[in-house]
Amino acid sequence: MPETNELIDQIAKLLKSSSKKSYEIAETNFKVGKMISEACRTQGEDVIGKIAAVLNQRGIPVSVNFLFDAYRVFRSIRSESTLKGIKKRLHGNLRWGFLVHNCTKAPSGDTEEAALYWEGKLNRIENALEEADRLYEMIDSLPGNIKGQVLGVLQFTGHDSDSASIGKRETLDGKYRIGHIADMQFDDTFTVAGRVVIDPETGMNERLIDIHNCTSFAVDKMIEAGCRACLIAG
Repeated sequence: MPETNELIDQIAKLLKSSSKKSYEIAETNFKVGKMISEACRTQGEDVIGKIAAVLNQRGIPVSVNFLFDAYRVFRSIRSESTLKGIKKRLHGNLRWGFLVHNCTKAPSGDTEEAALYWEGKLNRIENALEEADRLYEMIDSLPGNIKGQVLGVLQFTGHDSDSASIGKRETLDGKYRIGHIADMQFDDTFTVAGRVVIDPETGMNERLIDIHNCTSFAVDKMIEAGCRACLIAG
């Protein structure tokens, strides 16, 4: 199978030239999927297992599942321009796992149905990112001690330098206590007797300060009680 051997050589070269990190990125795997798709078009999907076996013999550890995922992602997207468009809409934060998950039920690429599918997916993601931005702005407006406590309870990634100060999260094991708070309602539009009252010393909504103080009190009590996690229900 000279054509298959040439294809395997191309895949091996691509994977070998990539670092372990870049081996996992979407663009590299998309190119692998394109090569797998070409082989499947002429030899059927059984060729995927043969390619995986040869690559492993050459010391390139890949699974049949990975190659099939790469094939499936390429088949769902088809063109590099579409892939670049998805990456742009995600502000460059394109992950291979995202593509594998969302291509499970994706229509075949280069169709109106496929375009509508990805448009809907990306719109929902952009809406979620906007909500996250609003959440970050709200956290940044909190008093220093409350902000530190909130960031200690929630794990944020990529939130400027604050995420670095949180450190690695502890894996909980065995018996432990969980604190529970709900309906925190951090909102600077709250009114007192029907009107917004601003505290002259801080310039903040007095009702919001009350909520900050109550949250701080609850967190302190959870720490005193030895809670190792906090469940925030709304």
